[in-house]
Amino acid sequence: MKACPGCADLIPDGAATCPSCGRSVEPVPAAPSPAPAAPPPAPAEGPEPGPDPAVTRRKAESRVRTLGVLYLAAGCWTLLGQGYALAMLLTGRALQEIEAFREQPPFRGSPEFERFVDMYVEWLQDPVRAAIPYVLALAVGGFYLWSGLRLRALRSRGMAIAAAVSMIVLFPCSGQCCGCCFTVPLGVAALFILTRADTEAVLG
Repeated sequence: MKACPGCADLIPDGAATCPSCGRSVEPVPAAPSPAPAAPPPAPAEGPEPGPDPAVTRRKAESRVRTLGVLYLAAGCWTLLGQGYALAMLLTGRALQEIEAFREQPPFRGSPEFERFVDMYVEWLQDPVRAAIPYVLALAVGGFYLWSGLRLRALRSRGMAIAAAVSMIVLFPCSGQCCGCCFTVPLGVAALFILTRADTEAVLG
């Protein structure tokens, strides 16, 4: 309801004239509804930042140098173990120990064990021939040492891969204890590390 400007009577909102005095009354336009607020613009999506190349290279270099230390340990392990075995052979201690081992109760009187011991004793009685595998093992140990030094200097990826393969398939046991518990897992891990793209980039 609204008041007539002429007679002040109440007029319905939709009426164009006053019913009392007949005065024309302009209808009051309805207030426009507010426009909906525009949504905020979505942030521009760019490519996610990748890892820092400098950090990636430092990690790869650290990994390679750590592998070099393990190569050095494998080389020392092989040289010490095989060197001790070679010394036992050349001084005749190995022959004495196998003869004493023959007399142990679990093996004494066993024909198969006696045949094996006889073959081993015959082999030990020719020190030059018996020393060949130990000399080769010493050479392999030196190869491990050299490869470790080259890895520490971030060089010679091919040499390091060859050393890793030899750890798995060539002279896995170093010395009197089971060196394969160290050298074989090291060879497998080294092949995994040396074939990574970041390692190849570091070693060239």
